[in-house]
Amino acid sequence: MTGKALLVGLLLAVVGCQARHSAREIENNQQRPETAVDYAAALQKTIYSYLPNQKKYQGKTCSLRLQQKNGEKPTAVTIAEGDKVFCRAMKKTLDRMLEKDAFPYLPAEWQVTEQGIPIDFHP
Repeated sequence: MTGKALLVGLLLAVVGCQARHSAREIENNQQRPETAVDYAAALQKTIYSYLPNQKKYQGKTCSLRLQQKNGEKPTAVTIAEGDKVFCRAMKKTLDRMLEKDAFPYLPAEWQVTEQGIPIDFHP
Protein backbone atom coordinates (compact mmCIF):
# COMPACT_ATOMS: atom_id res chain seq x y z
CA MET A 1 0.00 0.00 0.00
CA THR A 2 1.40 3.36 -0.93
CA GLY A 3 1.51 6.31 1.40
CA LYS A 4 -0.88 8.23 -0.85
CA ALA A 5 -3.42 5.39 -0.90
CA LEU A 6 -3.22 5.16 2.88
CA LEU A 7 -3.68 8.92 3.07
CA VAL A 8 -6.93 8.64 1.09
CA GLY A 9 -8.22 5.99 3.49
CA LEU A 10 -7.27 8.04 6.51
CA LEU A 11 -8.70 11.26 5.12
CA LEU A 12 -12.01 9.61 4.35
CA ALA A 13 -12.10 8.06 7.81
CA VAL A 14 -11.47 11.43 9.44
CA VAL A 15 -13.88 13.41 7.28
CA GLY A 16 -16.86 11.12 7.95
CA CYS A 17 -20.33 11.75 6.58
CA GLN A 18 -20.26 15.53 6.44
CA ALA A 19 -20.88 16.24 2.73
CA ARG A 20 -24.42 17.15 1.74
CA HIS A 21 -24.30 17.47 -2.04
CA SER A 22 -26.88 15.93 -4.33
CA ALA A 23 -25.87 13.04 -6.56
CA ARG A 24 -27.27 14.98 -9.51
CA GLU A 25 -24.73 17.78 -8.89
CA ILE A 26 -21.86 15.31 -9.11
CA GLU A 27 -23.07 12.78 -11.70
CA ASN A 28 -20.95 12.51 -14.84
CA ASN A 29 -18.41 14.90 -13.44
CA GLN A 30 -14.98 15.24 -14.91
CA GLN A 31 -13.16 15.99 -11.67
CA ARG A 32 -9.40 15.62 -12.04
CA PRO A 33 -7.89 16.31 -8.62
CA GLU A 34 -4.14 16.92 -8.56
CA THR A 35 -3.24 16.01 -4.97
CA ALA A 36 -4.07 13.26 -2.47
CA VAL A 37 -6.03 15.73 -0.35
CA ASP A 38 -8.02 16.99 -3.35
CA TYR A 39 -8.73 13.41 -4.48
CA ALA A 40 -9.88 12.35 -1.00
CA ALA A 41 -12.14 15.40 -0.70
CA ALA A 42 -13.67 14.89 -4.16
CA LEU A 43 -14.16 11.17 -3.53
CA GLN A 44 -15.72 11.72 -0.11
CA LYS A 45 -18.06 14.42 -1.42
CA THR A 46 -19.20 12.17 -4.25
CA ILE A 47 -19.66 9.02 -2.18
CA TYR A 48 -21.71 10.62 0.55
CA SER A 49 -23.91 12.42 -1.97
CA TYR A 50 -25.02 8.96 -3.14
CA LEU A 51 -25.45 7.33 0.29
CA PRO A 52 -29.04 7.45 1.53
CA ASN A 53 -29.86 7.43 5.26
CA GLN A 54 -26.37 8.22 6.49
CA LYS A 55 -27.53 8.56 10.10
CA LYS A 56 -28.75 4.95 10.01
CA TYR A 57 -25.12 3.79 9.88
CA GLN A 58 -23.64 5.90 12.69
CA GLY A 59 -21.17 3.85 14.72
CA LYS A 60 -20.66 1.32 11.90
CA THR A 61 -17.43 0.81 9.97
CA CYS A 62 -16.64 -0.51 6.53
CA SER A 63 -13.41 -0.90 4.57
CA LEU A 64 -13.61 -1.18 0.80
CA ARG A 65 -11.02 -1.49 -1.96
CA LEU A 66 -11.38 0.65 -5.05
CA GLN A 67 -9.73 -0.64 -8.22
CA GLN A 68 -8.58 2.37 -10.19
CA LYS A 69 -5.68 2.93 -12.58
CA ASN A 70 -3.67 6.13 -12.58
CA GLY A 71 -5.29 8.94 -14.52
CA GLU A 72 -8.52 6.97 -14.96
CA LYS A 73 -11.88 6.33 -13.35
CA PRO A 74 -12.40 3.23 -11.13
CA THR A 75 -13.40 -0.14 -12.54
CA ALA A 76 -14.48 -2.16 -9.47
CA VAL A 77 -15.22 -2.06 -5.74
CA THR A 78 -14.72 -4.92 -3.28
CA ILE A 79 -15.53 -5.27 0.41
CA ALA A 80 -12.47 -5.78 2.62
CA GLU A 81 -14.07 -5.88 6.09
CA GLY A 82 -16.59 -4.26 8.40
CA ASP A 83 -20.25 -4.30 9.36
CA LYS A 84 -22.01 -6.55 6.83
CA VAL A 85 -25.14 -4.44 6.38
CA PHE A 86 -23.23 -1.17 6.16
CA CYS A 87 -20.62 -2.64 3.79
CA ARG A 88 -23.34 -3.96 1.46
CA ALA A 89 -24.93 -0.50 1.45
CA MET A 90 -21.58 1.15 0.73
CA LYS A 91 -20.73 -1.32 -2.05
CA LYS A 92 -24.16 -0.81 -3.61
CA THR A 93 -23.63 2.96 -3.41
CA LEU A 94 -20.20 2.78 -5.04
CA ASP A 95 -21.42 0.34 -7.71
CA ARG A 96 -24.18 2.82 -8.58
CA MET A 97 -21.56 5.55 -8.81
CA LEU A 98 -19.56 3.37 -11.21
CA GLU A 99 -22.64 3.00 -13.41
CA LYS A 100 -23.21 6.79 -13.35
CA ASP A 101 -19.52 7.56 -14.02
CA ALA A 102 -19.49 9.76 -10.93
CA PHE A 103 -15.98 9.14 -9.57
CA PRO A 104 -13.14 11.64 -9.80
CA TYR A 105 -10.09 10.62 -11.81
CA LEU A 106 -7.10 9.33 -9.88
CA PRO A 107 -4.11 11.68 -10.19
CA ALA A 108 -1.75 10.31 -12.85
CA GLU A 109 1.35 10.38 -10.66
CA TRP A 110 -0.07 7.95 -8.09
CA GLN A 111 1.26 4.42 -7.79
CA VAL A 112 -1.65 2.09 -7.02
CA THR A 113 -1.07 -1.48 -5.86
CA GLU A 114 -2.99 -4.52 -7.09
CA GLN A 115 -4.89 -4.46 -3.79
CA GLY A 116 -6.51 -1.20 -4.82
CA ILE A 117 -7.16 1.99 -2.91
CA PRO A 118 -8.35 1.41 0.66
CA ILE A 119 -11.38 3.44 1.63
CA ASP A 120 -12.57 3.40 5.25
CA PHE A 121 -16.04 4.63 6.21
CA HIS A 122 -16.97 5.66 9.76
CA PRO A 123 -20.20 7.67 9.78
